[in-house]
Amino acid sequence: MRLRGHEASFICATDEHGTPAELAAAAAGLSVADYCTGSQHEIQGRPLAALRVSFDHFGRSSSAQNAELTRHFAEQLRANGMVDQRVTDQVYSLDDERFLPDRYIIGTCPPLRYERANGDQCENCARLLEPSDLINPRSAISGSTRLEVRATRHSLHPPIADGGPRPRVDRLAHRLADPW
Repeated sequence: MRLRGHEASFICATDEHGTPAELAAAAAGLSVADYCTGSQHEIQGRPLAALRVSFDHFGRSSSAQNAELTRHFAEQLRANGMVDQRVTDQVYSLDDERFLPDRYIIGTCPPLRYERANGDQCENCARLLEPSDLINPRSAISGSTRLEVRATRHSLHPPIADGGPRPRVDRLAHRLADPW
């Protein structure tokens, strides 16, 4: 945007709310908060600095400011009719007592029999997968094989690429950018 002469703010943050952070924290024997409070903010920022990527603000996804901003955007999307309620199937681990994101499910990739494929992609052959594609699926957290598929309700933003509300998104983005 800046290269095209537009005023822009480049805001980014250490991702402390995802599968990689939770799995790495579990492997280190730490809570996610303790793991991310350590050196992760610096570790995640260092490669970007080495590539000479500069930010107007490089924060933390766990910050109160990020929570407030996320709520603000979610409320604006909902108020402008840009959120749909949908029912999707998700894998639930009976032993972990929680729903598992695709990356929390590991098993054997069918074509090459790689035994540590993730529920979304095989790291060995790069094939995109669904958790139901895996042979002998298990929880990446506990190793439990007691998994079941349950229907869950989610608020989702309709895909813009599928002819969704692109003009409304553009107008909303410009209107929201004014106060910032």
